[in-house]
Amino acid sequence: VFCLDIRFDSLFTPPQLKFLADIVQIGTDAYALLTQNADSPFSHLYMRPEGTRIRTKLMQMQVALGAASPQCPFAFSERRFAGGQVIPQLENDDVLLHTAFRRNRHDLPPRAKYKVELSERNSPFQRQLQLFGDCTPTLGTQKLFAFLIFGGEEQPFATILLPEAGYNGIADEIELPLLKDLTPKPKEIVRRTVALRDEYLRGKKEG
Repeated sequence: VFCLDIRFDSLFTPPQLKFLADIVQIGTDAYALLTQNADSPFSHLYMRPEGTRIRTKLMQMQVALGAASPQCPFAFSERRFAGGQVIPQLENDDVLLHTAFRRNRHDLPPRAKYKVELSERNSPFQRQLQLFGDCTPTLGTQKLFAFLIFGGEEQPFATILLPEAGYNGIADEIELPLLKDLTPKPKEIVRRTVALRDEYLRGKKEG
């Protein structure tokens, strides 16, 4: 068996990377709509500690809404935990993605047993690709495990982080471009942002 360096970003197509960047863009903008209006209850001092949770829920909702589109370039599924918690998952041919909020784009989410176990899938990678006798490159039968990381207040960011096997560090990462605040947003992004905000508020009212 020989090893050949490969690029982690080669495991995503341009439409897939744009889809992920749009998720974070829409989730970030919807969060701003909810919290930056002085009349919004979410802008109240007592609600500020809830900001991270609200932002995370918005991102998770946008993953599900985006995945419902026929043009979604990923397979969508949900992971269920004891206690009723449910999180969305996106998959392409090579990578399983979870979403997570972090204050630093280069920080992995807190350790958990399931994350450590899933990270073991990344051991064949470690920035390398196995090359077998027939010269067919393969990453093995299990998909790599990575995170779509979002965060930032003044300067929002989006990054795909690939944990090292064992979850002790980062094997690779991809920074995704987001639109600047002063950049005119495409009409479709604005429409989907408002739709996400309204869907969140509808859920809060029904809950």
